[in-house]
Amino acid sequence: MSAVSAIPYLVPWDAALLQTAPAKLLGRDIPVERMTRALLRRTDPVVTVLAEAGCGKTGLVRGLARAALEGRIPALADYTFAQLDIPQILTAVVLGKIGTSALADTLVQVSRLPKTVLVVDDLHLLSGQPGATPLINDMTACFRPLLATGALRALFTTIPKEYETKLASDPLFSRRTSLLYLEELGGDMLRQVVKEAARALEEHHAVTIGDEAVDEAVTAAGHHTIPYRPPGSSVRLLDDACADAVARGEKIVDPMQVKEAARTHVEAALVWDRPRLRGLESALSERVLGQPEAVSAVARRMRVTKLQLDRKPQRPDGVFLFLGPSGVGKTELAKALAQVLYGDLNRLVRLDMSEYMEQHEYSKMIGSPPGYLGYGEEGHLTGAVAKLGHCVVLFDEVEKAHPNCLRLFLQLFDEGVLTDGKGKRVDFSQCVICMTSNLGRELWADENQQLGFGRALSPGEPSAKRVLDYLLKTLPSEFVNRIDDLVPFRNFLREDLLRIARKMMKEEEERWERRGKRIIYGEPELELLVDTGYNARLGARHLSRNLERLVSQPMSEAACQDSWPDVQQVTMRANGQTVDMDFANSVVPVEKPPFKAEA
Repeated sequence: MSAVSAIPYLVPWDAALLQTAPAKLLGRDIPVERMTRALLRRTDPVVTVLAEAGCGKTGLVRGLARAALEGRIPALADYTFAQLDIPQILTAVVLGKIGTSALADTLVQVSRLPKTVLVVDDLHLLSGQPGATPLINDMTACFRPLLATGALRALFTTIPKEYETKLASDPLFSRRTSLLYLEELGGDMLRQVVKEAARALEEHHAVTIGDEAVDEAVTAAGHHTIPYRPPGSSVRLLDDACADAVARGEKIVDPMQVKEAARTHVEAALVWDRPRLRGLESALSERVLGQPEAVSAVARRMRVTKLQLDRKPQRPDGVFLFLGPSGVGKTELAKALAQVLYGDLNRLVRLDMSEYMEQHEYSKMIGSPPGYLGYGEEGHLTGAVAKLGHCVVLFDEVEKAHPNCLRLFLQLFDEGVLTDGKGKRVDFSQCVICMTSNLGRELWADENQQLGFGRALSPGEPSAKRVLDYLLKTLPSEFVNRIDDLVPFRNFLREDLLRIARKMMKEEEERWERRGKRIIYGEPELELLVDTGYNARLGARHLSRNLERLVSQPMSEAACQDSWPDVQQVTMRANGQTVDMDFANSVVPVEKPPFKAEA
């Protein structure tokens, strides 16, 4: 038994184990040379390889070890490579069989062996997650003493996001290790790598992969929703296509099978979307009342983009500008969209653009560049989107932002990417962009014109055209031209406000029912909520104020009385501009007053 084999939680890489490693490291000559030099150093012989999933981090490290073992890298020919078994360590810690000291003992033993390279794949798994078992939260601390003394010779791999959030701030990891950023392969080199990987797939599946199938795998991997980057995504598609050919009893893999494999990945990613997309209008209308035209415009666009039927899939899934006076449901529609599409209101990224009125404020969106205060912190926009991926981004009151912020959006709307302060490109192609504005509110102020979506202001002049003309006088034309849909919100009619008041009172009724109190009210009380303080320029917000003044405040006054715990039923009766309340100590079997039928 070798010295490495005797160390717990360590897996030696021998010739048999490395047979599946890449025989050729195409396009990676420079990274291999840098890694070799770093491992041969006397001080700090540690390399951290950073790359997104699928770019080939593990393949590069295993390929380097195989090349050293086979004598193709003479300087490393007598070195031994061994991998730390992270899953075994984490399992043992969670089950309480070992503590953090066991990992420290393993690392110390490895550091004492001459010409031994420790491989730690996915190093971030040892740094723990929020809410994880306490013993796991700081297992990377075991590496610090050995990194400080330069006693450990190691190869780490991780993804950039995990490194930046968990390890970059640690000087021992950022200064004592050589960082190697592994770029995605592209062009002819990517095709060569995929073609080389196809040979191993042919041997495994006993099939023949044509050059056209390889080309299709390279092309498809860059355009479809696959949780890997090239070349890993291309190899995964070829593997799926080979498995499909074997299942059908075929011996040749053609491009159509690769396309089918890519489509299957897209279908799997979108299977949760279809039930929501079918009834999107009705689901949104349950939360956004009185705006059927706006809801319909958003729903139509969502069905095109979420089913990958749009002509420019690299752009965001929708760029909307919601226009209308205050209180007509613009922000509420963005919230409803996040809730209906993703089932989670936390997938709404909201930025109040009144906070970005100064020229320098735009850096808060993408993070400060190197040398400026706040460098290293995530941008309010790019950080949230990089974390969530699929989400709704709301720019509230966009007209208040500084022009520099609007210029920042040009690339975002057109190409679907934004580069943050660290130089990292953040993908917005799976996001829905909603902007709200009350620009041109004077167009809505004339009640005689009753401006609304699809209504004519004058013969031959639709309202949408008048709104667009106004915007072009206020906002840069290149900004307006990148918006998919201008969505005007109309002023509420009285029938709309009654529906909203009925919904709000229903919620209030349910809220008090949870406290053991039953509320009885009727149509006169709803009409009082609607008519008191109504102003077309203020939308429906007066309803919330009236509800608090006429219902919540009197109920809170009553709740302060000693007799309140005995109250079980409250009957409301409109009396001029106020509401009288009768309190009963038992539930009276009285039929609730009838309501008028909804329009």
